[in-house]
Amino acid sequence: RSKGAPRTFYFPVVEFDTPKGESVVFRSDTGRGVPAPVGTLLPVVYDPAQPSRAELATFRSLWLFPVLVALLGLPFLIAGLVSLR
Repeated sequence: RSKGAPRTFYFPVVEFDTPKGESVVFRSDTGRGVPAPVGTLLPVVYDPAQPSRAELATFRSLWLFPVLVALLGLPFLIAGLVSLR
């Protein structure tokens, strides 16, 4: 059973030009509850060798995985340090 009304997420379609003059268009994997107005400047990160694999520079895309790995590894680090005493 769902509580409340279902939420709508908007996934922006982003267009940018690389320094080499390539035009790249992609649909972001990061959705928002409120659509970004057309023409909004959004931070983008991409590998210059593969600009078609660009993504928005958000906390989720840049830091979520490293933070989760660090948090999952922290108990093992603490246990190892305690066992050295």
